Amino acid sequence: MDRRALYAVVRRMAEVAGMPCPDTVLLDDRGMEALQAACLGRPGPTNVLSFPAPTAPSGHVGGFHGCLALSVDTLEREAFLYGQEATAYCVRLLAHGLAHLAGCDHGPAMRELEERLERAGTAAPCA
Repeated sequence: MDRRALYAVVRRMAEVAGMPCPDTVLLDDRGMEALQAACLGRPGPTNVLSFPAPTAPSGHVGGFHGCLALSVDTLEREAFLYGQEATAYCVRLLAHGLAHLAGCDHGPAMRELEERLERAGTAAPCA
C-alpha cells in the first residue's frame, strides 16, 4: 500500500475509534531501533510503537493527537514469517497501535477494538 492509502486507512480507523487521527511515521529497522532505544530503553527494532498525546488538565488534547511509528522492514519480515499478506498485516499492526492510543491494555477489550479497527481498515481498497 502506498503512503497516501496508508494514511487514509489510519484516518478511517481513528474515526471508528472515536479519536483524532494520530501522526503516523514510517521507519526502517534502523530508525525504529533508535526510537525504541531513546524512548523505551529497549534494544532492537519492533513493528509498531504508540505515543499518546499529552493531555491538558481539562482533559482536552491539544494540536498533537499522538503518534504511531511503524517499521516497514519489520512489517515485511513478520508478514512473510507469519504467512500473511503485507497489507493485511499492516492493518493489524495499525489497529494494535491505535488501540493502545485509545487507552487499551492487552486483553479482551483491546482485542475487540482491534477487530473493529481491522474491519474498518480493510473496508475499502488500500492500494
